[in-house]
Amino acid sequence: MAGKKNTEKESSSWIGKVEDYSRKIWLAGLGVYSKIDTDGSKLFDSLVKDGEKAEKLTKSAVGKTVDAAKDSASSAKSRISGVKDRALGKWDELEGAFDKRLNSAISRLGVPSRNEVKALHSKVDTLTKQIEKLTGAKVAPVAAKTAAAKPAAKPAAKTAAKPLAKAAAKPAAKTAAAKPAAAKPAAKSAA
Repeated sequence: MAGKKNTEKESSSWIGKVEDYSRKIWLAGLGVYSKIDTDGSKLFDSLVKDGEKAEKLTKSAVGKTVDAAKDSASSAKSRISGVKDRALGKWDELEGAFDKRLNSAISRLGVPSRNEVKALHSKVDTLTKQIEKLTGAKVAPVAAKTAAAKPAAKPAAKTAAKPLAKAAAKPAAKTAAAKPAAAKPAAKSAA
């Protein structure tokens, strides 16, 4: 029987501990319930306020990040615009220098400029009108040549000018040669 008493004491002490612990859990639950009942609305309001503060902080942090990204993008755009403007400026300078050198080379070769050609055309038109007034006959106007036709016309003019110059030179040479021969017989007869 002694064995039974020990097990009963052990089991009753173990059961007693469980009962005490269960009672404490029950009392804690009742305490939470009474706290929520009395302070629940205050706790809820404070949690809402804490949530609003957290939301504002998050929004301001996100807003700062977005603003920084916008500033970075706008500064990148302005830098790109500056580089583009400088590149276009350099291109314009290069084009201007090329035009000056080309015009200088053309003028050294004796090729008339566009303005000189226009001035010549206007003078030719004026002279044509004056000839028409004086003669009363219509003169065919000079056809305006295109830029592509001008280089082709120059070699043709040079080749055409050479035979004309040679042909003009031959009669002049014949008359010059004939004059001294004619002068010799006249000198003989005078003597």
